[in-house]
Amino acid sequence: MRCPARRPLFPAPRLRTALACLLALGPVFVTGTLRAAEPLPPDTVVQPLLADHPQWQSLLAQREAERAQARQIALGDSEWSVELAAGQRRYRGPSAGEPGTREWRTGLSRPWRLPAQQAADQATSQAWQQLGDVQLHAGWHGLLVQLLEQHTEWLLARRQADIWSAQQDTAEIQRESARKRVMLGDAARIDLVQAEAAHAQALAQAAAAKQRVAAIERQLLARFARWPVAALPSASDSWLGAQAALATVPERLDAEARAALAQALPSLQAAAARLALSAQQARQADAARIAPPTVGVAVTQDRSGAEQALLLQLNWPLGGAYRAEAARAQQARYQAASAEQVAVEAQAEAALVQRWQDTRDAMARWAFQRDAQTRLEEAAQALDKGYRMGEGQLDQVLQARRLAREQALQAAQSEAEAWLALWRWQLDSGARWTAPQP
Repeated sequence: MRCPARRPLFPAPRLRTALACLLALGPVFVTGTLRAAEPLPPDTVVQPLLADHPQWQSLLAQREAERAQARQIALGDSEWSVELAAGQRRYRGPSAGEPGTREWRTGLSRPWRLPAQQAADQATSQAWQQLGDVQLHAGWHGLLVQLLEQHTEWLLARRQADIWSAQQDTAEIQRESARKRVMLGDAARIDLVQAEAAHAQALAQAAAAKQRVAAIERQLLARFARWPVAALPSASDSWLGAQAALATVPERLDAEARAALAQALPSLQAAAARLALSAQQARQADAARIAPPTVGVAVTQDRSGAEQALLLQLNWPLGGAYRAEAARAQQARYQAASAEQVAVEAQAEAALVQRWQDTRDAMARWAFQRDAQTRLEEAAQALDKGYRMGEGQLDQVLQARRLAREQALQAAQSEAEAWLALWRWQLDSGARWTAPQP
């Protein structure tokens, strides 16, 4: 007998319309899931909290010191000098009878930077200030890495504590089931002994896990005061949030994308800024081969006012081997920094590619661990249910529960590793947590 054709749930036009709407609303769903289900406080909490962190305030103070040093370089060390001299002239010999005369001299002078030297100093000042800004960004990046790593450690401890707490409840149910079967004569006394031992182990492990969570929370709050230690989303919601966050990680990373993302890394930006500063310092040293002249004006009075003079002074040191060697040394430092920059760029790009690969690999491992956890948990629940109904052996149930518990702990470890990899990718790629503008 032929079965009648089944009517499709959605006709083709409606299906296409529904798919189009879902694709249009996809970014909205992704963003909402990412923020709601990830086990991390929202960015609106993280950024202000870190902006008040003592380490960030210290970095701001260091940047202000570097800006002051940059302004000092731009101004130079050419300062006005005041000359004051006075004396009494006395005569000896044939003129010993003549009265002495009063003499004095006053003047004002300063070194005068040549135009090439002034331009080199200004460029060096700007490069120094740029290096300070980049180092401030690198400091923000490092502070966030510390926060994410400590928060991930707390996340893993919380997941492990939840697993052992659930195991404690399950072990208590198994102990009651074993007691009932022993009372009914349907199970040996050894079953109750094993169930009580499993329950005692679960109690001990749950207590130790809670203590570990408390210790990590204390360390986290000591390092980052006022950090909101809130409830975690469920593992299923966390998985959905990670899937949404994975959308920020490209499936492929071509050479152009690698180069663009690597240039945004704080480590590479700092290296480029140091190279630019070294180049400007080499130009500065080259311009300083010629010593700056000293110009000034002076007024003198001799012979008690009988002689007066207005003097214009020019003192121009002749450059020698010392300044030439200083310029060559700075040029050699710049060449060394240039060669090192090539290696730094290659290492930064390789590290970025490895970060991208680690992120995708961590998500794949989490997916495998979740699947294995689901299968083992279903098997353990089936054996547990059968034992409560009078079927099977307790040692089989305990073995299945042990495997399921171990797999749940592995899945929790994979979850923590995947989230840390996702957060580090978002941080390194500049997708989130940009440094505030002071």
